[in-house]
Amino acid sequence: MRKEMFWGIILALLVVVSACEKPILDGGQTKKKGFRVSVTVGVGEKAVAGAKSRALVDIDEVCSCLNAAVYKDGVKQNVINQKKGDKNFGTLNFNLPEGDYLLVVIGHSGTKNVSLAHADKVKFEGGLTDTFLYHESLHVNSNMETSITLERCVAKVEFHVDDPIPEKITHLRFTYTGGSSTLDATQGVGCVNSHQTEVRTIENAAHQAASSFSIYTFPKAQEGKLKVTMTALGANETILAEHTFTALKIVKNGINHVRGLTFSSGGQPTARGIKVKVEDAWAVSFDTVDWD
Repeated sequence: MRKEMFWGIILALLVVVSACEKPILDGGQTKKKGFRVSVTVGVGEKAVAGAKSRALVDIDEVCSCLNAAVYKDGVKQNVINQKKGDKNFGTLNFNLPEGDYLLVVIGHSGTKNVSLAHADKVKFEGGLTDTFLYHESLHVNSNMETSITLERCVAKVEFHVDDPIPEKITHLRFTYTGGSSTLDATQGVGCVNSHQTEVRTIENAAHQAASSFSIYTFPKAQEGKLKVTMTALGANETILAEHTFTALKIVKNGINHVRGLTFSSGGQPTARGIKVKVEDAWAVSFDTVDWD
C-alpha cells in the first residue's frame, strides 16, 4: 500500500513538472515576436569630385545623426534614431516578423531627427546638411546580419570668397529656389518646390583671410538649376551688398564651386560690391557656358 502511494506521488509530481515546462521552438526566432535583424551602416563617398575611385568611411566621419525606419506596404513599422556618441552608433537592431519590408536609412548632421512618417516625403526640420541615403527592400525569414552603404543624395554649392570680408558684414544670407528641402527616400530625389534660406555667421577668421560658405538642396532629378540670392548683412540685418545667381547648375552627389567672389574695399559695400566668377567641379564633369 505504501509503495502504491509513493509511486502515485511521483507520478503526480511528474505531471506538474511537465505542465510547467515551456516548449523549445526551433527556427531561429528570438524570444520577442519576430526575427532579429542587425544592420551595420557605412558611407560610400567619392574621395574627390571627378575621381573614379570610391572611399568607404565610417558613418561618424561624415554624419552626426542617423535615422532609420522600416516600412511594410507603405506603413512605418519601426524607427531608430541615433546620434554620434551613442553606444553602437552605426549599428541598427530591429525585431521584425517574417515578411517583406522597405528599409530607409538617412545619415546627416542636422540639429533634429528627420521626420520618417512617410518614406516618400522625408522632412528635414533641423536644417539641410550633407546627407546620405540607403533605401532597399528587405526580406526577413530568419535572424540576419547585414552591412549597408549609404550614398550621398544632395547637391552642394560652395561659394568661395577670395579676400577678407569687411568687418561691417556680420552674416551672409542665401535664399534659393529650384531644389527641394524634402526628400522622396524611395526614389532618392527631392519631391517639393522649396524656397530655402540659410544664414551663415561671419567668423573672425573670415575677416582676416579667404573663406567659403556652403548650401545644400535635394535636386528633383539627377540635375537641375538653382536661383540663389546671396545677401551680405550688417548690424540689425541691414543689407550691405547683394547678388543673384540666376541659374547655378546642381547635380545629385555633385558640388559646384563658385569662385572669385570679392567685396569692395573701403567704405560701405554696395549691391555692386560683389564680383563673381564661376568654376564648376562635379562628380561628373561638365562646362557652364552662360551665367548671370
